[in-house]
Amino acid sequence: MKFIGFITEHDLIEEAKTFQEYLTQGQKEESLMRQLINHLENGAIVLSWLGYSFDVVDNALIAPNAYYTDGTFVWPGYLSYYLSKYPTFNLDKEIINQVLTYERTLQAINSSRLAGIEMKLAKKLTDGCEGY
Repeated sequence: MKFIGFITEHDLIEEAKTFQEYLTQGQKEESLMRQLINHLENGAIVLSWLGYSFDVVDNALIAPNAYYTDGTFVWPGYLSYYLSKYPTFNLDKEIINQVLTYERTLQAINSSRLAGIEMKLAKKLTDGCEGY
């Protein structure tokens, strides 16, 4: 399992990068962006709660607060928002390759596997907050 798209301004985990680190030169092809966003928005919910975050650039509201998975990757709910709003937002090539080769529908993730992913994510989020 790989944690992708985490932004340090939102989540303090080892794999997170600053918002600026995700921005690159040039835009992705529109059809690829739609595929990526669709994949991200159709993942299985790992963890969610009532709440929201704010865009690090213009303070716009981002909702809902949730984390998703496709069984291979785990990502924050705000990731699809940033991909939609900032066309130069760059993702790891591994997720792009997976989306391009992935079947059109996400595979069902059994409940015990989802529970394991939830426990790993919760530990990672808790560990990242130590010292703050």
